[in-house]
Amino acid sequence: MLYRIFTEKTNVDLNPTINKYFDGYTIINAQGYWKGISEHSVIIEIVAPIDSDLLQLDEMDKKITLLAIDIKYVNKQESVLIQTIEEGHLFV
Repeated sequence: MLYRIFTEKTNVDLNPTINKYFDGYTIINAQGYWKGISEHSVIIEIVAPIDSDLLQLDEMDKKITLLAIDIKYVNKQESVLIQTIEEGHLFV
């Protein structure tokens, strides 16, 4: 499972917040729009281990949600988007 969190890019360093929940992740700089207004954005990608069972995925869902709530608070945002994508992946 691939999780993405979309949020506004502010002057806040999100790494300490993300590090509370996950050891590995990717941050992608992007240009987003909210209510017709352009804003600098970041997309945070987190991949669940390929051998995760349903219990582990449920725990990941909880951690992702808590992280998104923390990001919403530190960025002082109205909302933060969480996207989940079922996908296959292989670490080589």
